[in-house]
Amino acid sequence: ADPNKSSASGAERLKDAGIKIETEICPDACAQLISPFRKFILTKQPWVVHKLAYRYSDHTLVLTPPNGKTTFTSEESLKIAHLERKHSDAILTSVETVSADQPLFTVRKVQDYLGKNRYLAVLSKRDQPIPQEWLERQIKLGFNVIHYTDIADALTDLGSKGVLQVLVEAGSRLSEVVIKEKLWDERLVFISGLQADDICFREFASRGTS
Repeated sequence: ADPNKSSASGAERLKDAGIKIETEICPDACAQLISPFRKFILTKQPWVVHKLAYRYSDHTLVLTPPNGKTTFTSEESLKIAHLERKHSDAILTSVETVSADQPLFTVRKVQDYLGKNRYLAVLSKRDQPIPQEWLERQIKLGFNVIHYTDIADALTDLGSKGVLQVLVEAGSRLSEVVIKEKLWDERLVFISGLQADDICFREFASRGTS
């Protein structure tokens, strides 16, 4: 059923007009497809996709890249990650990630939507400013950069701005917060170094919005 009550009953209207309709076609896939929209309509909160890129090192999975590198996943994994950026209205990161990697957060491996502007939410402690040169560069790239000091406040504010999906791209510290506080709805996981090709999979939080 359409969670937006003001736009619901479309099927009934078509049926009343004499048009034959079919329902319950691939219900699970359809429910998954509209999950971000459903959450937003019911809670005014964005759907949170948490991207996690692990590498296997010394019998341990770690989130940090090798020394001197900012990425370690395969070209195909990068395309998947950039496709997720394309589908997101905002990117959530930390000032630690910004300071360490100076990331662009642009969509480069796939064709982006024409004229798409995204919010870039940067989390830090109150006494941690965003690096000025990086901030100026991101604004020139078309991002609307917002500084937050609380992740819950960030998600609520982004929801109030109409953000449907947020992609979390950050290091271990912010990732631990997202996991511990159960803020994610969907996880996009890459694992490099266990086999020739990267392992890539998605998982969805079992908690639901009814």
